[in-house]
Amino acid sequence: MISVLFRLTEPSSGTIIIDGINVLDIGLHDLRSKIAIIPQEPVLFLGTIRNNLDPFEDHKDCEILEALRDVHLYDLVASLPGGLDTVVCLEIQIILWSAVYFKLRFMTKLSNNAGD
Repeated sequence: MISVLFRLTEPSSGTIIIDGINVLDIGLHDLRSKIAIIPQEPVLFLGTIRNNLDPFEDHKDCEILEALRDVHLYDLVASLPGGLDTVVCLEIQIILWSAVYFKLRFMTKLSNNAGD
């Protein structure tokens, strides 16, 4: 279903309508840049951290860095050897996943204790 939604494969029959628009009537770039799938588990793709955060290069560095500050990951990314241009490898994935996991656990603990 997802491969058809993003038009990685063309449907053999039927249509997918989003907000009254057939996805086959939209250019591939427009379609893929307007739809996002947010998985339950964090996923990093091959490439740089910048490519993972802004795959269509729509945002300036200052916007990406501000978003990282908002989610409290700026210091971690800034500490990596290449910053936003650090190539994602297994070691970087483990570092980032661990940071996100522990931040989520911490925030959950804070919100659970808020009623105390």
